[in-house]
Amino acid sequence: MTDLVGRTLGQYKILAEIGHGGMADVYRAIQTSIGREVAIKVMPAHFLQDRTFLERFTREVRVIAQLQHPRILPVYDFGEQDGMPYIVMAYMTGGTLADRIEESPGGLPLDAAAWYVGQIAEALDFAHSKGIIHRDFKPSNVLLDEANNVLLADFGIAKVTEATAQLTGSGIVGTPAYMAPEMARPGGVTPLVDVYALGVTLYQMLTGRIPFLAATPMGVLMAHAVEPIPDARQRRPDLSDSVQAIIERGMAKDPMDRYPTAGELAADLNLTAPSAAPAARRYKPLAHEPGPEDGVPQEVVALVRQGKKIEAVRALRAAKQLGLREAKDIVDEIERRHPAPATRPYKLSCLQVAVLVAAFILIIPTWLAVECLLGTHMCPPVQTLWSGEVSPPAPVVTSGAGDTFWPHLVMALVVFVVLIVGALLIGGQLGRGPAPSPRPASPARQQGRTFLAIAIGVVVTLLCCITVVVLVIVTNAGAFGP
Repeated sequence: MTDLVGRTLGQYKILAEIGHGGMADVYRAIQTSIGREVAIKVMPAHFLQDRTFLERFTREVRVIAQLQHPRILPVYDFGEQDGMPYIVMAYMTGGTLADRIEESPGGLPLDAAAWYVGQIAEALDFAHSKGIIHRDFKPSNVLLDEANNVLLADFGIAKVTEATAQLTGSGIVGTPAYMAPEMARPGGVTPLVDVYALGVTLYQMLTGRIPFLAATPMGVLMAHAVEPIPDARQRRPDLSDSVQAIIERGMAKDPMDRYPTAGELAADLNLTAPSAAPAARRYKPLAHEPGPEDGVPQEVVALVRQGKKIEAVRALRAAKQLGLREAKDIVDEIERRHPAPATRPYKLSCLQVAVLVAAFILIIPTWLAVECLLGTHMCPPVQTLWSGEVSPPAPVVTSGAGDTFWPHLVMALVVFVVLIVGALLIGGQLGRGPAPSPRPASPARQQGRTFLAIAIGVVVTLLCCITVVVLVIVTNAGAFGP
């Protein structure tokens, strides 16, 4: 393409070339009428060999210009001069995400990656809601301002150039390193191709390199289609399993297995990373408990208290139309004030120990008292103490109708099993405390629950003693005559 530095396109004087690509060159220019610095993307003249190009170019640029969003680079103007179509956009001084990745060959910190992905997702989801697919998302299309905020550029440019590139034989439209496998099939272009490219970019941000390499563009496309997704933890051992799972779902080869939106990918990533938002841009913490009076739906608060932060963020964004970062900050504040109840490991509670001790202590005197009342020959020393008379030891009956040894033994085992199981179940249930409720119980209510637990323990012990009496009477009923 001809060097345009120093020339004028319409009311724009070109100052310097700031980017070069197969589909366009980008220049820094100044709008002479108002003295505003702008960026101009100039398409190659051979695109005009396609007679329908200018019509499609005008139609698509007008659609793109309607994308008014804080995370999308605004389009100011467009036109054609000397056979060169061009688009005029805002000029960003902070470089691109590709520059940030190049400056960190070992990978960006996880919180920084989450910060960029969150803002990129806002732009992609907004464009998708308007029926616009980027088609060529990559780090060099992610521009940054001086405050490190994201502005996504080049929406729809790939669609404008696709038919012309095929007609002129100028090559593949898009960047193979970020292209989803289904883009090689008819009808494969859906918003999920942008989600796939975001997953590739996330891998690149965290590792400093793209996931698939090959000698030719076609080889890269084949790798995306058939090669397994590489493990980012091999290059970044500090990354968690959750981060790798997010990358794998974002880069799933089957579109149905991918995140349905870029925002859901960003929400999961933000839950694995510490907050990366600059202090000036963080959501102001609420001065009191979040609730319906603050416009926060009660179901969101309930989800946070149940430990379901991802679902809470999604519900809050859907209800209030908030950005991902704002919604996450509100959920974090709710969680700070009302953390989800932690699950405690199972162990013997005080009530369990009390019931067991009482059962073992009371079962012995209860057993002896029943033996004395029945006058059974099983306990001569007790008979002596009860009657005050010394009697010779009763013979042990080993067979016949008077044999009560085995019934007594079975009865004792049954009672002991009932006591132990009952104590563990009832004591364990009460020892774990009440189920979590939307609001904590008052001290008086907690004290009442403690007394109830003690009362139940006493009742269980008494029932066990009564069970001993009944079983002993039943097992001895056939051993004594009238």
